[in-house]
Order: sequence, then structure tokens, then C-alpha cells
Amino acid sequence: MDMKENRRMSIELKRHYLMQVVDCYPKSNRKEKAEIINQFSLVTGMHRKAVIRLIRQSVLARQGKAPCLRLMKRRGRKKQFHDEELVKHLRKLWINCNQLCSKRMQSSFDDWFQWYECPDQVKEKLRLISPSTIDRILKPYRAQYRRKKRSGTKPGSLLKTLIPIKLLDRSIERPGYIQADTVAHCGGSLLGTHIWSLTFTDEFTGWTEIRGIWGKGSLGVLDAIKDIEIDLPFEMVAFNSDNGSEFLNDHLYRYFADKAQQRMGFKLSRSRPNKKNDNAKVEQKNWTHVRQLFGYERFDRAMLVPIMNDVYRDFCRLQNYYMPQMKLISKERVGSKIKRKYDTPKTPFKRLMESGYLNEEMKAKIQKIKDETNPFHLSKQIEEKLEFFYKILKKDAEEESA
Repeated sequence: MDMKENRRMSIELKRHYLMQVVDCYPKSNRKEKAEIINQFSLVTGMHRKAVIRLIRQSVLARQGKAPCLRLMKRRGRKKQFHDEELVKHLRKLWINCNQLCSKRMQSSFDDWFQWYECPDQVKEKLRLISPSTIDRILKPYRAQYRRKKRSGTKPGSLLKTLIPIKLLDRSIERPGYIQADTVAHCGGSLLGTHIWSLTFTDEFTGWTEIRGIWGKGSLGVLDAIKDIEIDLPFEMVAFNSDNGSEFLNDHLYRYFADKAQQRMGFKLSRSRPNKKNDNAKVEQKNWTHVRQLFGYERFDRAMLVPIMNDVYRDFCRLQNYYMPQMKLISKERVGSKIKRKYDTPKTPFKRLMESGYLNEEMKAKIQKIKDETNPFHLSKQIEEKLEFFYKILKKDAEEESA
């Protein structure tokens, strides 16, 4: 019998089995007792020492030499958060929260509860629940994703001497320091023209905006950058990218050079070649905001770009206003392990509002957007748009194969 099936044996069945064992155990010799203990351990999945204690105390209780034993009693304090209704609502929230980790999810409850309909007693329990308890409850439902990472970065060498490498020891204390990167939707082959995603992430707040672009031409990337700048609720004061040719080209260099003349202090920089951790924040968003949303399939139809951008706008709004993020405060090597310390999870919206670098007009504008955004409706809307996107993709694939 499989050990997992053993652990699923009901308490009533274990109790009945124990009563049968207690009848024959005192009359058995040493060898027979060992076999009884081994068999009980194998069938129930209990540790052998626990079985010995259980049988001995049960025999003494039957003989009147010990108090009556409450069989199979669970040790520790009584479970508070495992009723079916609470688990049902917690799972529903977790799915709508895009499967957040327990710490970020627990800190997002106040924002999501404004729009979530459930009994007040369930909400109160959910507010009291700890991240570790959330992990235990959701463990059977957690999805596992294992996907290969690919890179489509081609080095741009023309402007490397003009664009300085970003200083790694600088401290960011205000919004506007942007990390940028592109993600290839090539399906494993970079041959031909296909869609790319351009990701913008603010280092201080984690605010992220993404646009899909057809190909990786410099003019297309420049147009996407201008479009993203319109939607950013803060002024861009620095721009850092990798060494790809989509960023290190004359068009973007002239654009940012003009920006530097208009705004004193604007900085254009690049990361070190083959050092992805220099742009760690945007690399992280490439996974959580792009790959987990669109995967690794090949998108080689230009007509899909507007639909993809519509999905990205809704998805980024959900992430920026309702999905808390944790920032790394420090890390310390302890022996062979690295101990990391994070701050309290906060949404990019909250970090931006607390930064002190927004004027009252912009604060009112983004607060109005948040107040009018129902995260549950937005999540459902994103799923419907993704379904429509893949429906068109599948239809095109069938027509091509026909």
C-alpha cells in the first residue's frame, strides 16, 4: 500500500484496527509483538515509536491502569482556518490575485476586500490568517511552471563608447529611474519577423509598463517608448538598458540626448555585457508580466500587436494598483547560504503615493483610476482578451496548415 494512501485512512478505521490489535497484543510473544507493530505502522503510515506508545497506553487503559485515551488525537492547538467556506474564498482570491505568494497576498487583502463579496466573518478570518497558514492551505492547489528561458539580445556596438555603464552602487530614492528590456515571442527560433515585448520598470516603485512591437527595429522601439512615457505617472529621469541593438542605436541616442538637454540631470546608461543582474528588476518583470502571461509561443502575425497591447494595458494596471511587491533591503552570506531581508509588501501605486515626488494633480488622477478599477472585473476582462487572442492565433495556424 502506498504511504500517501496510508495517511488518508480515516480515524474511525484506524480506531477499529487499534481495537483489534489491543485484543491480541498482550497475549503475543516478543517476535509477534514486533510484527504487530511493524504491520500497524505500515498500514496506518504512523511512525513505529508512535505506534508502540499508542498500543501500550491503549492496553493499560483497557486494564484500568491508565486513564482512557482519546485515540488519534491531533497534537497542538486546534485548527482555526481550515473550514470549507474559508478555503473556497481563499482559493478564489488567490486565483484572482494571479497566484501571488502568501506574504504579498496577505498584504493585498484590504485593497481587494473593497470589491470582494463574501460573509463578514470570512473576511475577518482572512485578515487574521498568517502567510504560513495560507501556504499550508493552498499547497494542494499551487500550480507548477517550469519553462526554459531564452535570450534574443544582439549586441549593439556602435554607441558603447558614448553610453556609460550604470554604476551599481548608486542608491535610488525617487521614481523615474527606468530599466528597459525586450522579450522575444519567437517560439524558439529567432528567424524571420515576429512580435517582441518592450518592458519598462521603475527601480524605486516597481511600476511597470509593457508594449508589444512588431520586429525589433529602432523606430518601432522608439515609438513604443514614447507611448509608454505618456502613460507613466511620473517623469523619467534616467534610462538604463542592456547592450542590444534595439537600444544602442542613433535614433534612441538622439532622442535621449535631446531629453538630456531639456532636463538637466537626465541620465542614459547601459548594463555590463552578459550581466543580467545589472537589470535585475526588469528581468524579473519579464517573467512575471510577460512569460507567465503569454508563455513562449511564436507570434508572427502583425495583427496580434494591438490585441496584445490591450491585454498589457489592463494587466499592468492590475499589477501596478493591486499587486503588492517586496523590495530587497539587504542580503548577507551565512555559511553556504544567502540570507535576504525584504521590506513590507506594497503596491507600486502605494510606493508612488508615499514617495513625495508627485504633484497633487497627478495624485488625484491615479487615485481616481484606482477607485474606478474593480480588480475582479479587470481580471475577468484580461482572461477574456487572452482567450480572444489565442483564438485568433489558433485560427491563423489552422488556416496556414490547411
